[in-house]
Amino acid sequence: MRKAAWATLCFLTAALAVCCVSLTGFSRFFANNVSVPAMGLAARLSACAEFPITGPALAAVCMLFALLRRRAKAPFIALLITFTVLWLPCLAPQAAQPTEAPESCVRSLCAELVDELNASGRSVMPVSEMLDNARAAMNAPAAPKAARYPEFLRAIKAAGIYIPVTGEALVDITRPQASLPFTAAHELAHMLGTGDETEANLAAYEACVARGGAFAYSARLWALKYAMGRLDDGEWIYGALGGDIAADLRAIPYSGEGTDEYAALTDCLAGGR
Repeated sequence: MRKAAWATLCFLTAALAVCCVSLTGFSRFFANNVSVPAMGLAARLSACAEFPITGPALAAVCMLFALLRRRAKAPFIALLITFTVLWLPCLAPQAAQPTEAPESCVRSLCAELVDELNASGRSVMPVSEMLDNARAAMNAPAAPKAARYPEFLRAIKAAGIYIPVTGEALVDITRPQASLPFTAAHELAHMLGTGDETEANLAAYEACVARGGAFAYSARLWALKYAMGRLDDGEWIYGALGGDIAADLRAIPYSGEGTDEYAALTDCLAGGR
């Protein structure tokens, strides 16, 4: 009986995966009506704990593996099914990537961002205040949390991460203070069902600019760091900024190399998307 139930669940999950990958309308419908509400519920439940529950939850799963031994595949299958139902519809099909903007447009974007940053001036806020404001900025079901073990995020070269199963958006608060609001907003965009990294960056940028203050400042710093990585002579930008702003820009944890899915924010903004 149990084997039949597991087999049925696995079959339905596989069917869901195939439909999500092949049918755009179905994946969006399922994400909007099942995955996103379920992740929102998980976020509200995990928010009852002030600390991240992802670590204890992972430890509990590992203990189940150790205790069940021969039946250890049961929690693994359950975890895989949960992850598929919650996150795959948000990922598949991937959003179309924007067309690469010409260098002249990227250069104009950089100049525009420099002017906006100089006009607004430096703006940062305490971490606890920032986390609460990030929730309001994104209209998310829960606020992001400070990662308990930021060493893991640094090891995978990430400033933040979203865990669909626990509904938690985790941020490495040891990163430069000015960079944190945009990172928090980006992870909350994932919580709201945006799986694609470019789309999450764009949603976070628009929400942060609309929020103003430290959030707009952080979003423009990130956008400028991405954009200047596309210029051969981008170092001029540091000299065009005020001293404190230039220091914050240098501290943004991004190499500026390549045109990957993160840097595609440049194409969205420079192309007027």
